[in-house]
Amino acid sequence: MYMKELGRMDEKSKLFLQINENRPAIMAVIVAMVRDFNVSDDIFQDTIVEILENAERVQGAGNFLLYAKGIARNMVLRHWRDKKKLPVTTDQSVLEILADAASEETPQEAWHREKIGLRHCLDKLPEPRRKLFVLRYGRNLKGDQLAKEAGVNISSLRTTLARIRQLLRECIDSFILRSEQEGLAGES
Repeated sequence: MYMKELGRMDEKSKLFLQINENRPAIMAVIVAMVRDFNVSDDIFQDTIVEILENAERVQGAGNFLLYAKGIARNMVLRHWRDKKKLPVTTDQSVLEILADAASEETPQEAWHREKIGLRHCLDKLPEPRRKLFVLRYGRNLKGDQLAKEAGVNISSLRTTLARIRQLLRECIDSFILRSEQEGLAGES
């Protein structure tokens, strides 16, 4: 019965079903490249529109998922170009490794990798910076209370936290990339 119903659907409806069935794999590519779930949702919506507007090309492509992941990559690159903001790494081969690795995992698996990377990188932070980070984000302290607990000057608090977040982001990205490369090397 499902196949009979599917046969009566128009091509765009069928395509929309394929998009929904493959959403986790498409989103994983976007999230791996953008590393921001809110922005990733917007780019996913743009990807849907792009796929639906080019339905005739999608049908001629053969492998829907491969085609959809390619569209998703292009939409991420368009996003960066429109924002005039390039990702931390602009090396196309690195982006391909991230996108290919991500295509096999769910968003929950991507979050899991990020958490492992964060734990690893927090352990590498000097104790005063780790303490400040945990007080701010673990105990949700802010302003004067945070400065007092951490023993830092309130005027430098915002800058110090921004530097810690940047260090952690770079460390996590590097950790994940190393893990992916070691995983790929282990498979060959």
